[in-house]
Amino acid sequence: MGITVWTGTSGTGKTSRMFSEIEELTKDSPLGSNIYIVTPTQNTLSYEQLITQPKDGVVTGSMRTSVFSFTRLMWHVYNELGQPDKESLSEAGHVMFMHKLMNDMKENLNYYHTSGGYIKFSEKVLDQITEFRAYSVSPEHLAELEFERGRTTEKYEDLNKIYSMWSEQIDGYNIEDLNMIHSFIDTINRAENIRTLEGATIYIDGFHNFTESEFELIYALESKAAQINLLLTHSKSDDSEQSARDIMLFRKTEAVITRLQEMFGEHYVEFRHFDDEFLRAKSTGLTQLEKYITTGKKMTNFDGITITESPSVQEEVIEVARNIETLVREKGAKYSDIGILYRDAGYEEHIKTTFKRFNISYHMDAEHFMHCNPFTQLIIALLECYKSRFQSSAFLNVLKTGYLNTGHDDRLLAHLENIIIERGLTGSELFDDERFAIEYRLDAEGLIDRIDNTESLKEMIDYKNAKLGQLQSFFNALNDGETVRDYVSAIYSFITDNGILIRLEDEIHELEETDVRLRNETEQSFNLFIRLLDDSYTVFKDVKTPFSLFYETFIEGLKSATFNTRPATIDQVIIGLMDLAKVENKKYIFILGMNYNVMPQESRSTSIVTDEEKLVLSARGITLSPSARTLAQDERFVFYLGVTRPTDELFISWSSTLQNKEATKISPFVAEFLPDEDENVLNYTYRKTAHYDVNNSIRLISSIRSMEALEHFKLRQLMSTDKAYLEDLSTVPQYRHFLSVYQLLKAGDRQTVIKRLTRNLTYDNKAQKLTNETAEALYGPEMKASVSRFQSYFNCSFQHFSNYGLKLNVRQNYTVRPLEIGNLYHNALEKVAVDLGMTLNHADDKIKNAVKNAVETVLRTISYGIFERSEYYLSLKEKAVQAITTTLLFMKDIELLGNYKMTLIEAVFGEKSDDLGELALESPNGKKVILRGKIDRVDTFHKDGKVYVNIIDYKSSARDLRKSDVLNGVELQIITYMYVLMNKAETLIGGEVVPNSMLFYHVNEPKVKAEDAETAYKERQNALKPKGLFVADRTTSNIDGNRGLENLITETENINEYFPLKEKKDGTFDNHSKKRVLSEDMFQHYSAYVMEKFKTATDEIYEGSTLANPIETNGGLPCQFCDFKAACHIDKLINAEDYRTNRITDDDIEAFESEVQNG
Repeated sequence: MGITVWTGTSGTGKTSRMFSEIEELTKDSPLGSNIYIVTPTQNTLSYEQLITQPKDGVVTGSMRTSVFSFTRLMWHVYNELGQPDKESLSEAGHVMFMHKLMNDMKENLNYYHTSGGYIKFSEKVLDQITEFRAYSVSPEHLAELEFERGRTTEKYEDLNKIYSMWSEQIDGYNIEDLNMIHSFIDTINRAENIRTLEGATIYIDGFHNFTESEFELIYALESKAAQINLLLTHSKSDDSEQSARDIMLFRKTEAVITRLQEMFGEHYVEFRHFDDEFLRAKSTGLTQLEKYITTGKKMTNFDGITITESPSVQEEVIEVARNIETLVREKGAKYSDIGILYRDAGYEEHIKTTFKRFNISYHMDAEHFMHCNPFTQLIIALLECYKSRFQSSAFLNVLKTGYLNTGHDDRLLAHLENIIIERGLTGSELFDDERFAIEYRLDAEGLIDRIDNTESLKEMIDYKNAKLGQLQSFFNALNDGETVRDYVSAIYSFITDNGILIRLEDEIHELEETDVRLRNETEQSFNLFIRLLDDSYTVFKDVKTPFSLFYETFIEGLKSATFNTRPATIDQVIIGLMDLAKVENKKYIFILGMNYNVMPQESRSTSIVTDEEKLVLSARGITLSPSARTLAQDERFVFYLGVTRPTDELFISWSSTLQNKEATKISPFVAEFLPDEDENVLNYTYRKTAHYDVNNSIRLISSIRSMEALEHFKLRQLMSTDKAYLEDLSTVPQYRHFLSVYQLLKAGDRQTVIKRLTRNLTYDNKAQKLTNETAEALYGPEMKASVSRFQSYFNCSFQHFSNYGLKLNVRQNYTVRPLEIGNLYHNALEKVAVDLGMTLNHADDKIKNAVKNAVETVLRTISYGIFERSEYYLSLKEKAVQAITTTLLFMKDIELLGNYKMTLIEAVFGEKSDDLGELALESPNGKKVILRGKIDRVDTFHKDGKVYVNIIDYKSSARDLRKSDVLNGVELQIITYMYVLMNKAETLIGGEVVPNSMLFYHVNEPKVKAEDAETAYKERQNALKPKGLFVADRTTSNIDGNRGLENLITETENINEYFPLKEKKDGTFDNHSKKRVLSEDMFQHYSAYVMEKFKTATDEIYEGSTLANPIETNGGLPCQFCDFKAACHIDKLINAEDYRTNRITDDDIEAFESEVQNG
């Protein structure tokens, strides 16, 4: 019996000496008493490998030696003594137990009366009791605690009640304790002879602190074993100044020694100190860095240390990957020689994606949640679907796991999902076949038309009903259940009766050959499921239990469970959190994310017992886990352990920008040992990846595989650069290395890479032209098209091809889209006009009622009744009513103040039978073009056999009729409409058509800010005024003499209140108004231009134009609202020349219009 503490700073050879001793003991007595190495779980495999690794080609090992964690050591001893006769619960099972207990006793709690119903709070309480058990705090310790504040006293009274009840229930249910140490100690203290421990030597290595119960375990083991050797990273100098530094740095291990001396007696504990010589390092810089942290001695040589600054986390991780490739290539490093430590969990995804791209094999020692596995997702979705009563997302999630599908069911599922999402169906609506099969649309007369798609959707509806039937049977069994036995029986029966268990077994068998990791995870997921079923019954027994309580605990168990990560056994880079990962004696260590806010990291306590309360409890003799303030003191120790892990090289990196885009600084722990600018040191390497592109581009090239994409990008960038700029390559050094790589690849044996690069560099990412035959097959022998279709073509040829050629059907979410708001306004305005007899000369209330009725009717045909589904959409309906009413009342004033009357509503052209007949054109290549369209509204004024016409186009957003848009081809509708009326409407409207105005009315309810009512009125009128162009039948300089303009508003001096026309004091138009007024000849010139645009576009379409060539107008690209963005793949770099901008300037417009003025 005896305990010896081995002390020494990091890397002084303590662990090496332990293995040497074990080797000597084994050599002298191969079958002697047991030798145990107790180390954290993540260390056990690596220690076993160290014991058994061959030496000088000879197989080694030890029959006497075993490597265990504390828990596994206890079970090892139990194998001799007999295991405790108690029910065991998983971690999730203990949460279930605690949540049930909290629900049972919440009426007896004061402080936590309202918190007991939350399972997350139950988890926190369980964590706190776990801490109490670990630090040997009993309910009695809490029983008589009183605090100055009464609420705090109530809190600890409740904790005492919960802890006491938990202890009683654990015994009553015969459930294994959270902390098995106490019962283990009792067991070995009662046993007289324990063969496994008799004469044993126990080495405890890899720990820096212990809980109180672990101290008690060490104390108990010492009485049964021959010798305990505890290895600690610790030093304590006799020099007072250095001693103070040691106590600050090694606070954790100093506290361990102090507690051991308290338990065993100060003179009983023996010490074996290893000289503070850093034996691990092979580089001077690493040795000096260790010495700097422990003694404060300034560094003069940074050999083996590289500091890297990157502009972003992604760049930082990519640089790490490049360095790993360089180490493997140039220094012959194995992946297993490399370790990576990080502090910020946000780095994990960047590491995974980057290492996959670089094909670096790695093992990440991080939690991986089981709820990502398909089988676990199935169970979660099943229970959520039942709990939510067939909420659509839960129902679809059940089907998407694939366990209930066979054959072509996946195709039917995709169709089913489309309809559910588009129509917003959920709950009981899923059982209503009509909701799937029936659509409602407005017919030409404004009446609602019912369309039945039952026959075409029969297969999908049958699939839906079959799956609903399967689930309904299961849900009925849950409805009938009263106890947890009923619930778990129903769940397991569903899994077996529907063949899911057989499918799961087949899946695991197939994965054995294809994906061992996924196979292990799937098996673990199923085992967890079975364990939770068992735990549920163990906790709840046959007591009547509401399903909601079972659901909360069971789902939480599924969602919080993590996979048991298998330790790395092949050549892999080891990656782990800085505080937990064990990467000792790696040749190369990378420490990522050494930012100001990460190292040191601010610790915040989230436990039930606050840091302030821990101070009070400590004063009363109750010790718990270290407070956040104490943990903050240990940050330098964590950093010290990290930087002293490597033997050859240390790479420290940081990102100047956090993942939330905030700027940050380097960690002060790193900054303090860096040399000043004028300081003369050796081998100092500080890299900035942001400078590589220009100053050190060779560092961007680390291997053929990883740099291939970068090589392509750089060469593509070079190809896009102005040739004149590249005449002297010395002016672009950033490309020199990439050109050299390209030449090397061409000259070498990497022809596969060269072929890929050549293919990629010559790839222009442009849709190929269609043949004439294909185009005609897609579009038909004649171009029958709406004006908006041509506008789509001029916006982007690929958009037109996708929509009108391929006729791609885009799934729309169940929401109100801008297009549908526009349709609502148009259809409602049409119905109001008809209902009011084509005049607005009615009382305001009558107009408002007509709007309400029209909106109610039209909404039934939009998005499957979405406007009745939520308060938000009901508010949109009210806004629509207000916007339409406000617009119509404004137009009513214009009707009463002027002489124009509403004449046509939704006037259609395109077919010979239409009101306005057919408008046929012929393209230069002889293709017939038949234009079709619908004019929102036509107002007319009759005088002397002539009919002056205003065209009104309703818009759901603010728009102006810009001449540049007309010339670009993206705004052709309203001019085309006027052209049609002039050529086709003379008989219909009773006279020669004279164009007067083409106006866009923004249907809206303006919100204005003003200091007084008069200003508010002016602002409101200005927001309601239409935008557009006017046609003067005589002079374009003023209103007087233009019969059409004069009759817009009888009192023409007030015309600016209602139209965007303004006269100066001399009676002529101001400059802005002049641009809006065309002569009749000028209108003819514009309309002829528009007709030519239709003709030339038709020939381009039939010649196969499909290029993605969006045009930017009014500060935006059509891509913003395009349904086909996912298909075009246009690239800003490759397709820079295909992006068009509005190149029509005021000078271009003036030149175009001068063609009329010059005759």
